[in-house]
Amino acid sequence: MRLKTIFVLLASMLAGAAQTAASDANPALKTGDPATDPTRPGTEPWKWWDEARFGVFMHFGPWTVLPDWRKRALHRYNDDNYYQFFSDHQVLEEEREKFNPQKFDAERIVRQVQAIGGRYLVFTAVHHDGFCMWDTKIHSHKITNTRLKRDLCAELAKAAEAAGLPLLWYIGSRNQCDNIPDCPFKTAIAGTDAVDYTEAQVNELMDTKAAVDYTEAEVRELLALTPKIDGFWFDQKNFRTRTHAWFAKEFNRPDLFLGRNGQTITPEGKLGKFDRENRWETCITFGNWWFWAYPTKFSRGALPEFVGLLTGCTGNDGNLLLNLALHADGDFEPVYYQAIEECGTWMKKYGHTIYGTRGGPFHVNTARIHETKDGKKVSRDAAPGDVSVTSTCVGKTVWLHVLDWGKRDTLA
Repeated sequence: MRLKTIFVLLASMLAGAAQTAASDANPALKTGDPATDPTRPGTEPWKWWDEARFGVFMHFGPWTVLPDWRKRALHRYNDDNYYQFFSDHQVLEEEREKFNPQKFDAERIVRQVQAIGGRYLVFTAVHHDGFCMWDTKIHSHKITNTRLKRDLCAELAKAAEAAGLPLLWYIGSRNQCDNIPDCPFKTAIAGTDAVDYTEAQVNELMDTKAAVDYTEAEVRELLALTPKIDGFWFDQKNFRTRTHAWFAKEFNRPDLFLGRNGQTITPEGKLGKFDRENRWETCITFGNWWFWAYPTKFSRGALPEFVGLLTGCTGNDGNLLLNLALHADGDFEPVYYQAIEECGTWMKKYGHTIYGTRGGPFHVNTARIHETKDGKKVSRDAAPGDVSVTSTCVGKTVWLHVLDWGKRDTLA
């Protein structure tokens, strides 16, 4: 693929926006007033998020010590109960005993996020297995109860604040504590081991008072430990009753940005549809998987993959939340450092066509791709490699990104 970007100055009327049909934004946050609705682009005090356009996701935790964790999860459990892997007490204990990320350097991580051009960071404070990356007092399944004995959330919050990088804590969807012996917020079904729960049972349990109280306890601890963070990224729906009004009353923090099941529509692993009416953000991996599992490879090369993702999202008026996975030792692989340098160089040259822009007037068609593979007709979501041309704009100035001159796509 020949990668080029051209900029065209156009004096044109912007096209009307098509609104995304499905939404995972929190309905309780909608006010109906475009001037105050936190789910709509441009409302204060969250314009910083709209103007950022590019954030870095960082999955890190004890799973990384299991080099075959993905294989174990997919082979031991089928697709219907894949989530049960995160509740396997034997696996949790094995993780905690081996996890010792001596090379974790919060200041270096923040520098690399900024080097690639990221304008905010979402870090997994607690993922689906319930392992806390701070010195929680809720239970013993935590980073300070490993050989490392360091509070990584506290270190990262300090480094991010010093660098002026907005920071949001990720809280997982299945961080139930039923298989953590000393966790007080039990949601267990009598006579049933958590690893044997059905998907329907897990979904039901996540809406129980105990599960909501557990998440609230985590939120309270994190805000006490890191009071200057910029928001949360909830990979769950059971905390939707906690709106900005609740955060204002409890913590005097109505300004917190609430990602995913809060203020944003969040397509996962695919480009979002063109939508100027809602805040949205594609979260997607840069490389193999969310957590480091294998030597990282970029299917089309790091820079083409990066530019395709970034311009595809911003051209459709959304943000890109790109996952950079840390190795089990707490540092990036060399291939990531090379990718960060390449993509960061591109951002230094062309970032003005990304930051602070709106999507359109010409936008990417994200309809499903129908093709023939190995003699069979298949259907899949549009990928970055399918994007050949996008556009962003500020006022009447339009930047046209041509990513592949060999294609003859028609812009909408």
